[in-house]
Amino acid sequence: MECRSGCGTSRKHAYYGEKIADTILKYNLESLVECANYAHDLGICMCVENMPLIEGLLYQDLNELNCLIEEIEAYMTLDVGHAHNSGFSSSQMFDYPLIKHVHLSDNDGTFDQHNALGTGNIDFDSLFKNMAEAHYDGIVMVEVKDPQDLIQSINYIEKMV
Repeated sequence: MECRSGCGTSRKHAYYGEKIADTILKYNLESLVECANYAHDLGICMCVENMPLIEGLLYQDLNELNCLIEEIEAYMTLDVGHAHNSGFSSSQMFDYPLIKHVHLSDNDGTFDQHNALGTGNIDFDSLFKNMAEAHYDGIVMVEVKDPQDLIQSINYIEKMV
């Protein structure tokens, strides 16, 4: 399945369904279009999240996700940890104007760990700088494993400001 704008969804993501990958992608797109239309009718924003680097999950690549959301007239939930694991730098993550929701967590780049901010190798200085330069005014939430990680993350953010 390709977006009208020419971006394609990588075929390597056809987990359990390699023989019917095109059908899976077709139904996925049809479902997302229906959800986006329903959200629009209700006057709300539908956001689609970039997925972690796990075989079989679609839209791990921010470019592919951006293509999708432009086509279906929706918005992006940027999961910083997922994007980091997919090879996107902190300076690239806010290159997409349709971001309306951000999930913050940290990791070491090997997999989606949802650790406290400042405990992995995500460059949050650069991320927050680029967020400000993009004039981002949407929702930002900390998405970590346990309450102590939340407190540690909030303290980390407060020290940065």
